[in-house]
Amino acid sequence: MKSEPIEELRRSGEIVFTTDGALIVSGLPLKLLRWIDAQLRQLGGSLREIQCPALIGRDFLERANYFESFPHGATRVEAIRRSGLLAPAVCYHCFGILTNARLNTPAEITCIGKCFRHENGRTDAAGRLWEFTMREFVFVATSEVVQQQRRDWIEKIRGFADAIGLKGQVEIATDPFFGNASRGRKLLQQLKELKYEFSVALPDGSQRALASFNLHETFFTSRFGIKLVGAPQAHSGCVAFGLERWMLAILAQRGIDESAQLCG
Repeated sequence: MKSEPIEELRRSGEIVFTTDGALIVSGLPLKLLRWIDAQLRQLGGSLREIQCPALIGRDFLERANYFESFPHGATRVEAIRRSGLLAPAVCYHCFGILTNARLNTPAEITCIGKCFRHENGRTDAAGRLWEFTMREFVFVATSEVVQQQRRDWIEKIRGFADAIGLKGQVEIATDPFFGNASRGRKLLQQLKELKYEFSVALPDGSQRALASFNLHETFFTSRFGIKLVGAPQAHSGCVAFGLERWMLAILAQRGIDESAQLCG
């Protein structure tokens, strides 16, 4: 993957990496960012859509056992008469909406919002940002249906990447999406193939994930009291996309002119 297009856009001021790990875009990068989200939204079909807030309650993340997996990943916010945390993923808001729901049919939701991940203060120009935009697709159904949804999404993203000439691969992820982050828990999640990622190569030879495909089993549905009529247990899963990473990867691999052609 070449970095020259991104450097050129940084020099022109269309991409600005702030010192605190955020990204300011205009011109082609902004147009490409919106185009990517529109393509993903189209792949998802006609679903209920949610615009998620940046702030989320600490008690909610504790109920989701977020701090067991990522004890230093959330950013605390103090404001007048209110305190909380900046959301590390938008799917948590979906489970908040579905709390104690008794579903007559499987639920499929798409959501978008700003996410914030501390990751021990590490940020870089290749897409490891503190603040970024996440598009997610969340589904609650039987185990078989959720697994099929994930298989379908993996094929959709492989097809989408091929269609736009983006080179990457889908592989089992090594980091947990939920639960304890211990070595044993990580190995168990790998053995059960609960998380896959679509990743691309960076100029230094390392990999950067652009999407994750996750099976939650009954982890979230049990914690938030979500039931599915006619099923002994409701399972959930999600597919998540970091939009800024997709934009940067396309620019780096396709270059400015070809990226401009993609988004018209």
